[in-house]
Amino acid sequence: MDYVLGKPHEQEKSTVELTAYFIAKVTGGDLFKISRKEPYPDNLNDYLKIVSDEMKEERIIELDKCLTDVSEYDVIFIGCHLQVGTANYVDRTMVSQLLKLDLSGKTIWPFGDSNVSFTMDYTEEVRRLAPNSTVKNSLWLKTEQPYEDKTYNWLINQSLFHRELNNGVMMPSFGLGTFLLSPKEAYSSVKFALQNGYRLVETANVYANEVSVGKAIRDSGIPREELFISGKLWPTEYSKPFSVKKTLKRLGLDYLDLMFLHHPTKNWRKGYKKLLKAYKQGLIKAIGVSNFEREDLEKLFFEFDIKPHVIQEERHPFLHRGEIRSLIRGSNIALMASYPLGGKGRTHELLNQETIVNIAKKHNMTPAQVVLRWHTQTDFIITPVSQDKEHIIDNYNIFRDALTKQEIEMINALNVDKRRSIAPHKALDQYLHFKPKYEKIEK
Repeated sequence: MDYVLGKPHEQEKSTVELTAYFIAKVTGGDLFKISRKEPYPDNLNDYLKIVSDEMKEERIIELDKCLTDVSEYDVIFIGCHLQVGTANYVDRTMVSQLLKLDLSGKTIWPFGDSNVSFTMDYTEEVRRLAPNSTVKNSLWLKTEQPYEDKTYNWLINQSLFHRELNNGVMMPSFGLGTFLLSPKEAYSSVKFALQNGYRLVETANVYANEVSVGKAIRDSGIPREELFISGKLWPTEYSKPFSVKKTLKRLGLDYLDLMFLHHPTKNWRKGYKKLLKAYKQGLIKAIGVSNFEREDLEKLFFEFDIKPHVIQEERHPFLHRGEIRSLIRGSNIALMASYPLGGKGRTHELLNQETIVNIAKKHNMTPAQVVLRWHTQTDFIITPVSQDKEHIIDNYNIFRDALTKQEIEMINALNVDKRRSIAPHKALDQYLHFKPKYEKIEK
């Protein structure tokens, strides 16, 4: 991941430069600075005359520092500073850089700042210069304006940290879980989270809070199409004819973005066929399976043409088995972590582990933020549970800094195969006969 920084008028600590360094910190990407062989003059009037002439003549600028090859990057951020008189154009320094590159297939994020107030169609100009790339809507900042929060929300809202599933559906890599939350707690947490930037929410039949989650979604004021709602079908519902529609009714939704089978009980095939039918009817946009062991998945892959789009397994620094990841290699099936912070009874031990505490201090993060960032940087989707508003905000901000490769390896080394959940196959018969007590739907 990379971005290009252009700085046409020399200023110390310009907003665009500070923004560039912030983006590099958030993404862990490489930073390149574009500079002209012949710098702009410091005198503003002289500068504006040169810029005006360059624009009119559509000059190609001779560059002193520039990129010549971006083949190793998928995402490129480009930024430039605009002065009075250049509002309708991308600076020729940046144009000259873009024309040197093959940007086919790249995703480009344009950003910039200006010392005047105007709306510039920066996005369309970059699309013209890079017609075979995907160009995100640009971020525009006023010079000397506070930039971090606006930049962070720009990155989040335009899906930088989303995962494209193997059917083309875009899923946020981070959200809020509601396991063990009472209906009242679920309502409060979900509404607060959605109103503070979250877009992924996970619930399940057995959580017995679907009605409250659905009400929180409606009361949040966030349009349904901007949200990604995940649900789970409980084993006693696998054989019932209208279990998916009844789940939607409790939530008050027309569709779910993702629905899991919660456990691989002996009737899981009936449940999977039910999800396939709902998927084909458009009632769910993606299919998931949770707590399936490797042997269960091998049977599923052999017997069904449509594979799950997401697989959820217990995963945290004390447990990160590789057998499922090795099984699905090359399939683009997404992985999602359950018990991402170790699970009840183990969270305290995990968050006080010396390596994690030391990394947290280095990044000015909490230990929980470090663990959650480790998950996302190792390609796992996470939905940590919280009813604490401060923790919900802290968790949302995990992308403000990236861990180094060395820190990722240090956390990887903590694996001791400590499993929080009961080994699923020992409890499957119990799950098959346990019936959730659902909330009553408000009339």
